[in-house]
Formats: sequence, structure tokens, C-alpha cells
Amino acid sequence: MKYILRTFIFCIIYILFSFAINNYTFYVKEAWSAPGDSQNVTLISRAFLGQARSVVINNSTLYTGAGGSLMIIKRGANGNYLAGSLYTPGMIYSLFSINNLIYVADGKGGLRIIDVSNSSSPVEIGYYVKTGEVRDVVVTGNYAYLANGSSGLRILNISNPQIPVEVGNYVPGASVLAVAHEYPYTYITLSTGHL
Repeated sequence: MKYILRTFIFCIIYILFSFAINNYTFYVKEAWSAPGDSQNVTLISRAFLGQARSVVINNSTLYTGAGGSLMIIKRGANGNYLAGSLYTPGMIYSLFSINNLIYVADGKGGLRIIDVSNSSSPVEIGYYVKTGEVRDVVVTGNYAYLANGSSGLRILNISNPQIPVEVGNYVPGASVLAVAHEYPYTYITLSTGHL
């Protein structure tokens, strides 16, 4: 009896949560602002989707990592709406968007490569996992640069995003937390506070 009651309560909570997420409007009122003037922005609503650590916009579609879920938010006639989502095995720290692919720095889940060409049904097409936590990702051309925590900087050839292949690495002796790349240099930040 306890099991049945517990299952029933869980189902009700799940249905309510699903209804709230599917009908929640994500909206920040658009306003013009002069340089240095931030008084013209009003928070209209919030979403309880998990700890959001990253957000990117591509073709008027917003992608955010909310806990262990990639959330896809689109503009609609009545405001913004949740178009789709995909759970990942880790905790999303950073996102990088190019064309119809989202590169997800997924913590202990490694790098996840998500095809979002159908925003209502995103699909993981490739991944790369190494010890440590992938905290940041930058993509330039056919290469992904990963801030891979204690495993250092990892460089992957992603010419075939379904099978990313490591082609280089640098392990500085401290955790790598963030990465930026502009040819011919790659910049990293370390847990020691160094660049």
C-alpha cells in the first residue's frame, strides 16, 4: 500500500511539474538602453529548471544548461516557450552553439554533442569522456577545445561530430576551468587563479 501511495504522489508531482514547465513563459521585456544605463530592464518571470550555468543564442533560439538538462527555448506569438529538452549524464557547465549542433561541457559527463535541428526532439550524436570534469568548450573549425578540469586542456578533432578524436592535450598540474581560442593561441584559466 505504501508503494502504491508513494507512486501515486510521485506521478501527481511529475504531472504538475511537467505542466508547469510546458506552460511556463520565459520572457524578459525588451527595452532600449543607453550605454551604462541598466534601469530599463524588467524581470518578468523566472523558471525553476535547475542551476543554470550557461546560455547561448543561435537563430533566435535560446539554449540553456539547467542542471543536467539542455533546455531549448523559442520565441512565440505569446512570448517564449520551452520547445524541447534533453537530459545529459552530468551537470552542464558551458554550451557552445554552431549551426545545428550544441557542444555541451557536461562536467563528469564529458563533452556531449547534440543535434538540435529539430528543437522539439534534440538528439545526442556524439560524446567524449575523459577523467576530470569538462567545465568549458570552444569550437573553432574542426576542433573543440575542452577545459577538462584535472585532465587539463583537451583538443579534439570534430570533423566527424559523431566520433570526436583527441589530437592534443596539455596538463598544467592544476584544474583547467575555462578556455578561449583565437588562432594560433589557446588560453586557459586554472583553479589556482592563473591564466
